[in-house]
Amino acid sequence: MSCSLAFSQELNLDDPNIIYKTPDGTILSKQEVEDIKEKKTPYKTYNKQLSNGKTVVYIIKGEVLNEARQKQSESQDWINKWTGKSLPKFSLKNLNGETTTNNTIKGKVTVLNFWYTKCKPCIKEMPELNKLVDKYKSQNVVFFAPSIDDENELKDFVTAKENNFKYQILSNSRALNYETGLNFYPTHMVIDTKGVIRDIIIGFDENIKEKLSQSINNLLK
Repeated sequence: MSCSLAFSQELNLDDPNIIYKTPDGTILSKQEVEDIKEKKTPYKTYNKQLSNGKTVVYIIKGEVLNEARQKQSESQDWINKWTGKSLPKFSLKNLNGETTTNNTIKGKVTVLNFWYTKCKPCIKEMPELNKLVDKYKSQNVVFFAPSIDDENELKDFVTAKENNFKYQILSNSRALNYETGLNFYPTHMVIDTKGVIRDIIIGFDENIKEKLSQSINNLLK
């Protein structure tokens, strides 16, 4: 994957092998790309070469860049604050009505995925997270997905055929999110056997499986 700073003249609308998308993966129409060109405002692009010979060009507009930089700074401060600290006490129920607490995860390497059903990046990464669950199914690792949604909303979500999620889903996590100050989605935490947060990854990442695997493996040594 390559990354470059670009201006409007670099957008080629005549090449059928180029697909333009926003950072969250939404495909941009030809008209939308033309609008970006006509405004002549700076933007950033990064390219991904596909196996079929096509190229995906992700476009991040200037105002989005500024907002993203601010959020990145805030998220890094939050990561620094919580890495190395114990997860606050919590009590959440899964969709079978069973309660999960700090004692439930004690003695296990625990991976948490904070998400909600309307979060498109959260849903987009689920297939990779499912692979992660399969990879560690015979080891001392557990996977939970606290969601701010209530039980009924989550049950409606998982009954859809396309929404197979292998993490153990926990409902009504707003209190835990509030106590930690978590407001970035998705957010992943990797917690050691003593309940201490050892790694935090914020936002959609195409390499999330590899990054979480590395953190998990470090704790399994």
